[in-house]
Amino acid sequence: MSNYLEDKDLEFLKNCPNEDLKVLADLLVFDKDGKKRWNEKLSEKKSYLEGYPNNLKNAVDDIILELQCYGADTIASAAREIFGKHPGVPYREILMDVCDKKKVSYNKASSTERIEFHFIQSIIEETLQKVSDEDILAIADELGICITGEENRDQIIDNILQKSISPTLYSKMTEIVYSAVVPGAIAGVAGVTSTQLALVVARIGLPRLVGLAIPAINAFMWGWLIKDISGPAYRITVPAVVMIINFRQKMFSLD
Repeated sequence: MSNYLEDKDLEFLKNCPNEDLKVLADLLVFDKDGKKRWNEKLSEKKSYLEGYPNNLKNAVDDIILELQCYGADTIASAAREIFGKHPGVPYREILMDVCDKKKVSYNKASSTERIEFHFIQSIIEETLQKVSDEDILAIADELGICITGEENRDQIIDNILQKSISPTLYSKMTEIVYSAVVPGAIAGVAGVTSTQLALVVARIGLPRLVGLAIPAINAFMWGWLIKDISGPAYRITVPAVVMIINFRQKMFSLD
């Protein structure tokens, strides 16, 4: 049994499909070049060795532990171990740290799910501010937003953000962000072309909304996510948070 920190926000991972667990495990174990991270410990665990890649259900505890340890500051982790404390931190602390790093506005007293919502909304809003007017209109049309021609760009963006608050559309928005992050988290998407990103999305088979104007949106989202990120831990925790949000939405979506 893994000595992971009890974490109610990650318990649902035990019911996630193997394909999701593999995506998360690959992020934790491998860098963008497909080489094992120098400080990872997951691949040494018996549960991982016996279950990878097709049966990671029994490795969930070790996956959670690995994520918790990446979320902790390296020096603080060493200090915790010296004083006999757990070297990791709970997911909620990782989430808030990522939000602080990306300057996302949120209330620390809010639920974990609410903070996740603000994180996704921040990505969507900043991305919408950067894509073309044509892409903005296409997204509005896909969401069923009536455009009279009298609205300015900011008004249309506000309407899109307002529309995406609904549980069904918010879930789809997380898929859009997820599709931008997953290829990059594991394959170094910073150097991937828009066409290659579109092919990845097509292969994943996401809903029509996710495929809409995806090359431009993916590129801007990835740019937002990697901007100002320094240190190897953030290159793991930022995409990991996006993955966790997407997995949670898929499992608990009412759609």
